[in-house]
Amino acid sequence: MNTATQSIVIGILAGITSAMLVLSAFSLPLLNFLFLFLSLIPVLVAGIGWSNRAGIAAVVTGAIVLGIAAAPFVAMVFAGALFAPAAWIAHLTNLARPADEIGGPEGELAWYPLSRIFLYICGISAALSSVQVLAMGETQEIRDTYLMLLQDFLAQTPEAETISLSSMEAAIDQFLAVMPFLLGAFFVLLLFFGWYVSARLTDKFRRAKRPRDDLPARLRMQPIAIPILGAGLIVYFVGGGLSAAGLAITGAFSAGFTLSGLAMLHFATRGKPWRLLILWFAYVVVFIASMMPLVAFFIAGLFGTARATAPTSPNKNDTTT
Repeated sequence: MNTATQSIVIGILAGITSAMLVLSAFSLPLLNFLFLFLSLIPVLVAGIGWSNRAGIAAVVTGAIVLGIAAAPFVAMVFAGALFAPAAWIAHLTNLARPADEIGGPEGELAWYPLSRIFLYICGISAALSSVQVLAMGETQEIRDTYLMLLQDFLAQTPEAETISLSSMEAAIDQFLAVMPFLLGAFFVLLLFFGWYVSARLTDKFRRAKRPRDDLPARLRMQPIAIPILGAGLIVYFVGGGLSAAGLAITGAFSAGFTLSGLAMLHFATRGKPWRLLILWFAYVVVFIASMMPLVAFFIAGLFGTARATAPTSPNKNDTTT
């Protein structure tokens, strides 16, 4: 079997696997986030470990399987929102050019900068979440649906009998107000950790072309992300019907800056004897206190756009800011 045929076969198998995982998400609603995350990995592994041809074959195959097993609309949504972005990120991961073209050593490759891949992940997430919140239509319909689901859930919980209807409506209103922000952040986490796991898998099985990235040293947002975040905030406050899209953009890029700030903590504590204790403490505080420590990491990520890449990274590729 030649290389091209092998790539297509791998892509077909990856597409079938991804489609099956999406269908599993429909069957097991309580685990749908997990299955959606897992559905990205076969496409990413095919693209990173084999070729663009494998990634494209995975996207097309996954769409065909979903179209047959579910509906053409479902196939279009998941192929466009999950499979195609995964194939594109895999393509960026494998981009490289001779290092001497940008002043590097002769005979080595300059790989596509990690900061740009991360910027694309945030940009794709912002676009996907914006389209989704705008396509949801009237908030009142969604509000009524959530209220009905919440009432059904509470009806099965005796301890919740004292919760008033007004309290439930207020909780739903608060959730819907921040839902676009959360959706943007969710897509960033989904795509980033899907890419991370896939890159580690291909590296472990010696299929990776790109050297393993030193994430704590290199994960940062590019400066262009700051005005994009600002634009999202402006659209949110003055956008009228587009306000939800502005909030989704803000959520996506806020998640990017926050992850960058967390990477800075990992890098700053590297080699320290108390590193594990600090990291555990930081993540426990984030889990318990939620917003406040995340704001601190977000601010660190904002300032981190100007930090230089670390010389300890195995790649000498990130020459752009």
